[in-house]
Amino acid sequence: MRKRKPTLAGSQNSSYQFGFDVKDDEFTNYQNRKEVRDGSVIKGSYSVVDSDGFIRTVKYTADPKEGFKAEVIREPTDIVVKIPTPAPQPLVRQTHKSQDYALKPQQQQYHQPQQYHHPQQYQQ
Repeated sequence: MRKRKPTLAGSQNSSYQFGFDVKDDEFTNYQNRKEVRDGSVIKGSYSVVDSDGFIRTVKYTADPKEGFKAEVIREPTDIVVKIPTPAPQPLVRQTHKSQDYALKPQQQQYHQPQQYHHPQQYQQ
């Protein structure tokens, strides 16, 4: 039986590039991503500002020879991340009309013991 090497979908000569950049001052949401594929080699990076104000950047490469490799870099910034404070909400109670379930004492019931008869001997 012949072993076959797994292949990526599409041509090995495929190439693409994409990226995006988010800068949202209102919610202090800062992130970006870039990725480039040239044949069977993919290189990219993405960054995000964590809640402690540090920026975390991940740089990665992937290829059939070396597999996936990533490097993580964490650096301080002067960004103060706005963490929303929880706003109290009015308490909504669901009330149900209670019904009167008064307990009524019940008379204890006693049963007479059942009669027991000795079996009769079989006679011929």
